[in-house]
Amino acid sequence: MASFRKRGKSWEVFVAKNGVRKSATFDTKAEAVNWAARTETEILQNKHGSIPDDKSFSDLLTRYRDTGNCQPSCRLTVCDYAAILCAKLSFIFSPFSAIC
Repeated sequence: MASFRKRGKSWEVFVAKNGVRKSATFDTKAEAVNWAARTETEILQNKHGSIPDDKSFSDLLTRYRDTGNCQPSCRLTVCDYAAILCAKLSFIFSPFSAIC
């Protein structure tokens, strides 16, 4: 369900559906309503936050590095890195997977 709030000259919209929460800010209420409808549809169609079967953890790390969000505070050992690089994301995030 979406909720809308006027904040100064802009509109904030909050969507909460099936445990997924999203928010955004727009210049007009019409833009906010359209975004909320699209977001709710994506959530219901399970397109939001799904884990792709064809991507590896290496792909994820590369994307993370390239976006500039990489922080040196969390490091993997060489053994950890080699063990998970070729694993598919759907396996890593599966509730039944055990990498160690």
